Amino acid sequence: MKTCFKTLLLLCGLLIFSNSIYAQVNDLAATTITGNNTPGYGIPTNFTVIITNPGTNPQSNYLVKLYKTGNIEIACMPGPVINPNEEAQVVLGWIPDSISTTSIFGKVFLTGDQNIQNDQTPNLNVFVVSGGSVICTVGNGSEQAAMPVNMAYRNSLFEAIYYPDEIGCMGVVPRIWFFSNFVTDASHANLNIWMGSTTQNDLSNGWIPSTNLAQVFSGNVNFTNGASIVSITLSTPFVYIENNLVLLVEKVMSDSTSSSQDLFLCKRYKQKPECF
Repeated sequence: MKTCFKTLLLLCGLLIFSNSIYAQVNDLAATTITGNNTPGYGIPTNFTVIITNPGTNPQSNYLVKLYKTGNIEIACMPGPVINPNEEAQVVLGWIPDSISTTSIFGKVFLTGDQNIQNDQTPNLNVFVVSGGSVICTVGNGSEQAAMPVNMAYRNSLFEAIYYPDEIGCMGVVPRIWFFSNFVTDASHANLNIWMGSTTQNDLSNGWIPSTNLAQVFSGNVNFTNGASIVSITLSTPFVYIENNLVLLVEKVMSDSTSSSQDLFLCKRYKQKPECF
């Protein structure tokens, strides 16, 4: 009896394993979406959705749709012929109709799809800016750190100097963005932000005090789980016209903290910013 019982367990295990790797006949998956994180209001913008075919049948009659926050459909396009184990790129256009932060995702629709769990891409967070704005991204985001806000401490202070060749333009700064990657479901911090210009090339001789800078923001900022763009509209837009740009960020003393893994994308092209 013991031998039969062990054999039965083994056979059941093999049957379950075999079923888990069985390929569906008709199955399309929407795996990724890419595009401009800061599209302009009223300006046509393209997003690319990657479709794969993990099924055993080639597919030629399906739709790929683009959605924004609230499950609102904003674009639709027939997909190209895609054979088993192949992938295809579908480009969908969108004209943003408001200045706002939203999430964009793609979804594939195939009649008779036998696996609907893989039909939707992860979200791509975007911030729609006013037409004529110039977006300046400093750094390449290849590292993560607790800068410019350290959420694991009750308060923190960060200061950095950015160079004209990193920024690439001058003018009025109405808002700034931080690229976050948080593990906490929801958190917030009360921030003070100052900006200014300086002829100093680094902070080796000491930080530039807030009294020498202009306060451009004071208020609560919310952070969400996962990769996101944190947009902060400055209460006083800063006019940047010369020299190096200074950014000072204070997390005001609080009784609450969150995970030390609530980080921001960073990595300067030149030196790392000073912080503590």
